[in-house]
Amino acid sequence: MALVPRSITIVTLEDLHVLATLDEPRSISLVSIPAIRLAAEFVVAITPKVDYDGWVCNKLEDLRRVRRFDDLLTDLQKRILPMLGNNPDDKAALRNLRTCGYAMWSVRQHAHPSLHNLVGFYSNTLTRKARQALDPYKAYTIKQEWVHAMALRVEESRSAFMPFDSDYVTPSPPMPTIILSSLVDVHGVRSVIDPHRVELGAVDAVRLAPEYLHILLEKVEQEGWICPTLPALRHVARFANLLTDLQDRVLPGLLNDHTDPAVLRKLRTCGCGMKKLRAVAKGPLLRLTLLFSNCLTRHARDALDARKDFRISADWIDKIAVRVDRCLTIPLHLHHHLEDPFVDHLHDLP
Repeated sequence: MALVPRSITIVTLEDLHVLATLDEPRSISLVSIPAIRLAAEFVVAITPKVDYDGWVCNKLEDLRRVRRFDDLLTDLQKRILPMLGNNPDDKAALRNLRTCGYAMWSVRQHAHPSLHNLVGFYSNTLTRKARQALDPYKAYTIKQEWVHAMALRVEESRSAFMPFDSDYVTPSPPMPTIILSSLVDVHGVRSVIDPHRVELGAVDAVRLAPEYLHILLEKVEQEGWICPTLPALRHVARFANLLTDLQDRVLPGLLNDHTDPAVLRKLRTCGCGMKKLRAVAKGPLLRLTLLFSNCLTRHARDALDARKDFRISADWIDKIAVRVDRCLTIPLHLHHHLEDPFVDHLHDLP
């Protein structure tokens, strides 16, 4: 019957130094390491004992992944981020940033639970930034504020305590909350790296909703942010796009030629879009869609019907133009259970 090696528990750097004085094979219980930056030192001390002296370590593979993670952080800290600080358009640095993100993703696949979320943050953020900056179809440049914030985050990560035993894993703190009340606040979250919960109660104006959505959707889908009102914001952004299409293309086309079949079909399409949006809209947005969903489709169909002698009048076009302009400029609540005083003031619309 084989003898079970005596166990030795390692928690601190001092415990690690004791290994050099021991010759008899032991079972190493690796509970934690004081900082991620020390992973290489732990690997160097433990690996020869396991490979050549018959020792056993229950967390050696996890430790090696932490070391790999620290190597990637070191590469970011000492090579890639300084290159981007000197020239944010440096293609070599951007490709290195993308490669680092891919490597983080590979580490994440089998990472210990205490390491998984931390690596996931870097794998998503680095890859996304590099892809956007390398895309020739996007005029995107990585900002120096992001480079500086990432450098601070890397230093913080390398100094972080890393537990391996589930009894020592501290619960994740609640996600911090950011309250947004204007488009300026929304633009401010671009430079925030850590995932947050976003509380967005309203948009400054309906026409700004697509810009709100573009920024917050990027944070939610690619960086793990949470925004409870995002579905409502999607609906408002869709409404804004339909109104903008009416204002910029359809109504001017009708003024030039109110019998143009192509323009009339666009008017009908906008009406159908309003009708579909009305089916899912709630609260103040529902009241706004009712101003357009029926009348646009009805006028377009009547004008396109060859059996009817119907023509859209200039007065009707002007009336719809006034509605569109007023709706695009009003602020709008995203919580459907709230009454919106700005929508209440639209009772005088033509």
